[in-house]
Amino acid sequence: MPRRGTGSRLGSTLSGLLEERGIVITGAGRGLGRSYALAAARAGAGVVVNDIDLEEARAVVAEIEAAGGRAIASGASVTDWDQVEEMIDSCVREFGGIDGLVNNAIAYSYFGAPWDQDEETIRREVEVCVNGTIFCGVHAMRRMKEQRRGRSEERRVGKECRSR
Repeated sequence: MPRRGTGSRLGSTLSGLLEERGIVITGAGRGLGRSYALAAARAGAGVVVNDIDLEEARAVVAEIEAAGGRAIASGASVTDWDQVEEMIDSCVREFGGIDGLVNNAIAYSYFGAPWDQDEETIRREVEVCVNGTIFCGVHAMRRMKEQRRGRSEERRVGKECRSR
């Protein structure tokens, strides 16, 4: 079994909190996703840094590794069922399991007035923000159920769904 995440040189009070855990973070090439990935690595997790822009994902992985953490990059599209399954499986292969999922991917495709949006833009938003979240959650929870550990929490319109 491959050695799992370590946050020994990342210097944080979170160090060790997620030791021996595998975490997938989507939309992690920049912004909040990048911050989540760095924090998870500081806490000791092995991190799958996912972003549709693979070069951005690789840059975050380089930051994590330079600080002594463990991470791999994924350029999977959260809108593609098979790519998402492979991304989740890569976490299991590399870090010995999947213990957490952060659905952070979002499609920033339109910044105008809502009444000016077109069908294509709306469909892209739904594909990434709704279907992508569901695809990632389903594949992650399947693996979590098989390994009998892990947690995914999704909040939708005030209703909480959990897998333990």
